[in-house]
Amino acid sequence: MKYQKPDCLVDLDRAINKLDFYRLFKCLCVNFDLDLLALFDMNNWPEETAIESLMVVVNREDSNLVDLDVVSIENNNLIFQNMRDEMLHKVWNNQNVIEHIKFSGDMSSTTGISIPLHTPNGRHFGFWLAVPTSVTDKIDHDQLVYSCKLVFQNFFNEIILPDSMPIISPRELEVIRWSSEGKTSVEIAIILGLSEHTINSYTTKILQKLQVVNRAQMVATAIRMGLIK
Repeated sequence: MKYQKPDCLVDLDRAINKLDFYRLFKCLCVNFDLDLLALFDMNNWPEETAIESLMVVVNREDSNLVDLDVVSIENNNLIFQNMRDEMLHKVWNNQNVIEHIKFSGDMSSTTGISIPLHTPNGRHFGFWLAVPTSVTDKIDHDQLVYSCKLVFQNFFNEIILPDSMPIISPRELEVIRWSSEGKTSVEIAIILGLSEHTINSYTTKILQKLQVVNRAQMVATAIRMGLIK
């Protein structure tokens, strides 16, 4: 089934900073009657129990929430295991929410939705949504999940990816591009008017920056990160 972009996301393609995306996530909260929307960085969990919140939107008056910039989550937390390791979203009943969500105040009348997010470059994120149990059955869950993933895709491209992108110099980028064409160090040196030793030095630095071990991985990673086409 094909889902449509909600009217509240009409400005999605214009979002370029965190404030823009906060407003979009806030619109989703209002549109779907969510009490809370939190986007978590799952890449260091469960090895580290402190999880960074990349975006938090509270949509209720009695917001007695603790500081959500960083939350402490035990490594056996079932809800966060779902966000870290699974592919499909899951709806959690009141008791599970109360047992596993310790940072959101009174959750006795709340149903939870966890949405795993996995990027093409192997990174892991997750949404935690808190929904009043009284309106849970009235929400189109698949449309909600689609909408959240739609905003996340833009958020990742505009906010997360640039912040984590290694700094590749113009000359290093030339080396990557020519390597992607199958050129050897000797050939690249001739093309750029440099020594083979200099090209090898550039290549070594690029491998370190991209955290890969050979040229094939270097090119594949550069393509995946959008450095070259």
